[in-house]
Amino acid sequence: MQKSFVEQFEKRVSDFFIELGIQKNDKNFDFKIGVAVSGGADSVSLLLSLVHLFGKDSVFVITVNHNIRKKEETDADADFVERFCHSLGVFCETFVLERGLVQNLAETRKKGVEEAARYLRYQAFESFIKKHNLPYLCLAHNQNDQLETLLMRFFQGSGIDGGCGIVPKRGCYIRPLLKISRNDIEQYLLAQNMEWRTDLSNFDTHYLRNRIRRVVMPFLDENVSGWKSAVLIGNEKNQYDDDCISMLCVPKWEKKSSSRILMASCDFYSLSPALQRRMIYSGLSLLAVDFRYPYKLVRSIFSWNDGGAHEQTCSGVVIKTDGQILEITTNVEKKNPICEYAVVSNVSDVTNSSSHCFFYDYDFFVEKKSDKFMLFVRTEYEEQAVCYVSLPFVIRSFQTGDVIREKNNGYKEINDIFASWHLPADSRFSIPLVYDMHKNEIIAILGAFGGFSNWILAENKI
Repeated sequence: MQKSFVEQFEKRVSDFFIELGIQKNDKNFDFKIGVAVSGGADSVSLLLSLVHLFGKDSVFVITVNHNIRKKEETDADADFVERFCHSLGVFCETFVLERGLVQNLAETRKKGVEEAARYLRYQAFESFIKKHNLPYLCLAHNQNDQLETLLMRFFQGSGIDGGCGIVPKRGCYIRPLLKISRNDIEQYLLAQNMEWRTDLSNFDTHYLRNRIRRVVMPFLDENVSGWKSAVLIGNEKNQYDDDCISMLCVPKWEKKSSSRILMASCDFYSLSPALQRRMIYSGLSLLAVDFRYPYKLVRSIFSWNDGGAHEQTCSGVVIKTDGQILEITTNVEKKNPICEYAVVSNVSDVTNSSSHCFFYDYDFFVEKKSDKFMLFVRTEYEEQAVCYVSLPFVIRSFQTGDVIREKNNGYKEINDIFASWHLPADSRFSIPLVYDMHKNEIIAILGAFGGFSNWILAENKI
């Protein structure tokens, strides 16, 4: 039984390479394949199967010590990989990142520690590939990773262009385990009495991916039969649709400088809204805009086809048209985007539009309940009560130095709260804060807008 399972597992890996046209034969004496190994079950199973399929002399291993966690943990992971490779007779090269390098880069790039680690890891990969002249480097993403990614992107409101999940091949990077579940991966190793390392940070549910892995997916397993197949089939359909759309002939942005692109408005508005959305996001990518531009603002551009002049600004990015030319410009020096805010200052405001405060894709408004005022948030799909407020108040984004009162009447820096949530620096400005102008203090951090718990003062809770 165990031998049969091992053979079936390795056939699935082999089939992946056959589909890509990658095979080792007698004429190919210099066949080489790279593999990134962290020490976890996924990458250990990938390495073992590659050695069995292609032979130890054809496999080249890279492991990266990011030096993010405790020294004894990260060093033990690297040591495990080196010892395992030695036992297999496989070449292994360890890249050690200087302690603090990832954190420093995260502060510079303003995209969080995980993104900085990935950036440096892929730099090491590129160097390794070039040094050993490798045609491919195998990565150990599996079916569970695919499902987690698809759920994350669904919760983040991605369309098919952003919600197609992990691809099996991108350039020289290939993912042979993408259709194999994590359970099968562990069974493959257990059948051969193989050990692996466990990264304890995978249990930290401050991270959205871990919450999906530890909370959402077990709930779906228990309550929604067949959800995995449905999600994966939906992803396959999305990939076909995305491939089809990407082959359509569309106008090109004319790049005037590193911070300015334009095209004829008539060309832009000859496209369907689906393609208009893609054009806007491709233009933002061309200008290296590295924050999430709100879809609500992109959608408003769809209606600018009346021949008139329109303009909108968000975090240093200006999109405008004079009726003839559509233009995107960006202030590349601008950092720490601060959203505009709206104030509700008196009772009469509650009955008119000035009681509405738009923050990213959300519309906040106030209703009077008995002798209290209740703050609501409205999306396209629902309304939800948030907290009680006093007038005047304001909805605004985080600013350096902001604090909130604790139960003991002491104060805690909001930046420290965001750090405890592992919230990337560039995402902290998208979390709404409710500021009581009479008390001159912040009464609520609406963390639910980033997938976290709300922090609301006791007297303002509903």
